[in-house]
Amino acid sequence: MRIVGGPFTRGLTLALAVAGCGAKKSSQSFRAGMELICSAGEQAAVARRNPAERAQAMSEWIGTEVTNAEARAAFGAVADASPGERARALMAAARRAGLERCALATATGAMSLDLAEAPPSAVLAEVPDGATLAITADALVLEGTAVVAVRDGEVDPADVDGGAGGNRIPKLTALAAALAKRAPGPLAIAVAPTTPFRVLWQALYSVKGSHRSLALLVRSHGQVKAVTLTLPDETTTDVDALLVPGAAPQPRPLKMAMVITRDRTMLLSFDGSEGTLQRPLAEAPTDDVAAAAAMVATTLAAVAERHPGEQALIVMADPAATIATVLPLMAAARASFPDLRLSAGFQ
Repeated sequence: MRIVGGPFTRGLTLALAVAGCGAKKSSQSFRAGMELICSAGEQAAVARRNPAERAQAMSEWIGTEVTNAEARAAFGAVADASPGERARALMAAARRAGLERCALATATGAMSLDLAEAPPSAVLAEVPDGATLAITADALVLEGTAVVAVRDGEVDPADVDGGAGGNRIPKLTALAAALAKRAPGPLAIAVAPTTPFRVLWQALYSVKGSHRSLALLVRSHGQVKAVTLTLPDETTTDVDALLVPGAAPQPRPLKMAMVITRDRTMLLSFDGSEGTLQRPLAEAPTDDVAAAAAMVATTLAAVAERHPGEQALIVMADPAATIATVLPLMAAARASFPDLRLSAGFQ
């Protein structure tokens, strides 16, 4: 699936259109037909295909398996609709059939996902050509397959290793690993702006074993761009070092960090030479994203001049901080520190 168009989007339109043709009499109920439509993206004959072929496989599967005239008509009627309208219409049809959930409606809605806005001066990367993970207000959707539900800003603890305090989502890990075998390459992550940082971290932690090249999508000057990032194999941050006032600099890398709390966004370094948690190098109110982004860009530019060999920035955020806040600040940092390394967060 691609947020910015591509084979999946065009193929899904074809899949929707084909359902409006050649309807035949059948004893299949409307509910049974809609159940098949809603689960089409999760069928083995579809899910095991590579991303470029999946939409055509879905088209063929629906055309064969869905025979109820009302279900076919409901599906075909939205062939020319926008992704958002298509998702709403599919969900409405599913509810008329007595279904509370529709995975295909969730996946289709992910195509129209709003993205966080990057600061105007941000230096961003192009969107990589590869698969897409969409994190909506309702679900995590990998290449058109709804993996787990999101409710009230949280993944159900039953879907997370270790429950509420865990990080890895086994279903997502398994699907991402299977996808990487079929179609290795970068993974673009589109995240709804209202998503808490905690959900993003759990998703990225779950896919990092199979996708090393990751890019968070943002909007910039009316276009979709990417904030590339690196995830550590293990915990690479020594939070205790940040908590020691006046800690003596150690003979180790600078380790610049951006710490985003509910109240403040702070810049500091783990070796203490460019600020500490108690005395940050610079800070700004987190709720004023524009001011915080300007502070990040200006301060890191000065740090980069003092430390020309440093390019890595550790990003730590309060689990409840939203993507609408975190992503613009990450984008603002890229001009001077392009190697962004996401950590589990700061509480």
